[in-house]
Amino acid sequence: MKRFPTAFGAWATEMLDELIFRRELVTVGEKASVYNSQLRRRFLPGVIFAGAEGPKQASESGMSLLEWRGEGGKTLIYLCRDGACEIPVSHPDEVMDSQV
Repeated sequence: MKRFPTAFGAWATEMLDELIFRRELVTVGEKASVYNSQLRRRFLPGVIFAGAEGPKQASESGMSLLEWRGEGGKTLIYLCRDGACEIPVSHPDEVMDSQV
């Protein structure tokens, strides 16, 4: 630890990645990039972010995580765990309330 003091944080993050379930935050809609930026400011270990500006872009992305997501005119955030997504919410604060 004396030689590489910052390595502890890297190892701790790696351990968290192995011990906790991976979660995905999928944001689809006009405000997707804004909402993802707000969510990324928070410490959310083990969270994978994906986003698209609308349903059409989501389905054309080729990413299975984005397929069949979104509704026209709304920005929705899906919290997914183990391949299943919860009911989407419309604001980043609501995601944080659902214990990301």
